[in-house]
Amino acid sequence: MAEGKKKESLLGFFDQLDIALSDGQVSLGSWEEGYETTLRESGTAIFSMARSPEREKLFLWAGPVFKDSVVIFSRSDNAGSFESQAGKNLRIGAITDDIAALDLERMGYQDIFYASDGKTLITALQAGTIDGWAYAKEPGRYLISRHASDPEDIGPVVTLEDHEYYFGFNLNTPLHSIKVFQESIDQLKREKDNEVM
Repeated sequence: MAEGKKKESLLGFFDQLDIALSDGQVSLGSWEEGYETTLRESGTAIFSMARSPEREKLFLWAGPVFKDSVVIFSRSDNAGSFESQAGKNLRIGAITDDIAALDLERMGYQDIFYASDGKTLITALQAGTIDGWAYAKEPGRYLISRHASDPEDIGPVVTLEDHEYYFGFNLNTPLHSIKVFQESIDQLKREKDNEVM
């Protein structure tokens, strides 16, 4: 999906929430940039972010919007290396400050290779610089399809954790704004549930 289409899709999502945002109010960038900006700057939010105990007091939250599993992706010729506890000794890539990095640390993985974006880690995985890449399953599949020279050769081999993903807001965001946002998300979910029935 092109950057322009991603932004258009995100603006459409906000329209569904009855939240009017201009093109200039939505920024697409690296995860690391978005995370740090939302920590520092009032009036900012990041979409989407897994809610975890480590992050709980760093942001204000609205959601959940969806659920996904954090997995380790590997090349097919290396998938067998993850079948035992020895897999925890392999070199695994993760994006700095991403929930996957926290999951790896919490689960005892020792050799974590950090980068600022998925493309860098997919390239490292293909080159054999790392043995696996930890990331949320569905966004990871999308990035692999976009950046891997042979997307069919890379797949999930280990599930680390399941997470709910939220909008994360800077702590200086007015609580009334968070409440309105949460009510809009809840309304969208009710409408979606009614469509299924």
